[in-house]
Amino acid sequence: MTAPLPWQSEAWARLTRARHAGRLPHALLFTGPEGVGKGHLARSLIAATLCEAGGDTACGECRSCQLRLAESHPDLLTLQPAKEGGAIGVEAVREATAFLQLHAHYGQGRCILVEPAEALTTSAANSLLKTLEEPTPGSLLALVASRPNRLPTTVVSRCQQVHLPPVTAEDETARRWLGEALDGAPGEGQDPAELLALAAGAPLRARELAGEAATVDFAEWQALATGEADPVAVAGRWQREPGTALTAVVAWTEELIRVAAGAEESLRQPGHRGALRSLAQGVDWRRLLEFHATAVSTLDGLTRRNLNAELALEGVLVAWTEATRRPRR
Repeated sequence: MTAPLPWQSEAWARLTRARHAGRLPHALLFTGPEGVGKGHLARSLIAATLCEAGGDTACGECRSCQLRLAESHPDLLTLQPAKEGGAIGVEAVREATAFLQLHAHYGQGRCILVEPAEALTTSAANSLLKTLEEPTPGSLLALVASRPNRLPTTVVSRCQQVHLPPVTAEDETARRWLGEALDGAPGEGQDPAELLALAAGAPLRARELAGEAATVDFAEWQALATGEADPVAVAGRWQREPGTALTAVVAWTEELIRVAAGAEESLRQPGHRGALRSLAQGVDWRRLLEFHATAVSTLDGLTRRNLNAELALEGVLVAWTEATRRPRR
C-alpha cells in the first residue's frame, strides 16, 4: 500500500474527500520545507487515483498498482531533472502535454508528477501554463516544490496549494514514526524530539540526520561564541558530516533569534533555553541576522552548488565567532 505519512493525516483527509466527491482539482501544488514528505503525499494521491479498487489509499494489488510499483504504468508520467540539481526542460513538458491527450489505459485518468517543480526552466514553465489553463478532462498534475517562490506566479495561481508545514518536536505521531524508523538503524536511541528540532520540523530530514548528528555538539557551538573554542579545530571535528553541521548551526541560530526576540515559547529545543539566554545577552541583532543569512546561503549552496564543504563549514564557524564577539571595554 502507498499511504500518507502519519503527520499528513489532515491534508490527506481533505484530498480523499475531494477525490471521492469528484472535486479534486486538476492541478495541485504541494509545498513546504524539504523533508516534510511533500513528494510522498503527492505520490500517495496519484497511487490512490490510479488504483482500480477505489479505496482511500492504493491497494497495492490490482493490475494498476502492480504496474505503478514496477514503474511501468502507462497512465503515469514523472518529470524530474536528469541529474540532481539539473533542470526540467521544455521538451519534457511538451512530451507531458502530448501524454495527456492520449486515452487512459485503465480508465482512471492520466497523472503527471513534476518534482521538483522549481527545476522547470522558464520556457518549460510557460509551456506547462497552457496545460494548466486548458486541462485535459480526467487528468491530474501534481507539482512538488520546496521553493514555490521560484515558480512563475501564473503557474502557482493556477494550482491549488497543499501546504505541509514543519511538525513540532512535540508531535507525537512524527516522534513515534521517527523512533520506529530508527529502530535497528544508525542513530537508534537518539531522542526523536531533538532530531526533529535539529531538522527544523522535517521528519524525513531528521531520519537522515540520525547518527550523523551525534558528531555535532551544541556545547562546542556555544564555546565558539564565548571564545573558548577555535573555529578551525571545531570545523575539523565536524568535517565528516558538513551538511549536518551546517543544518545544526542554522537551527541553533534560529533558536537564539527566538530567545533574543523574546519568543521562548516557540523554542524547538527547550533544553537549550539557559545557554541560549546567556548567548542572547548583549547580542548584536544586525550581526546575528547577517550571520544567519550567511549560514542559510552556505547550506543551500552546499546542497545545490559544487562548494568545497570543508572550506564552507570553516568559513561559517569563523563567521559565527565574529558575529558573537563581544565588544572590548
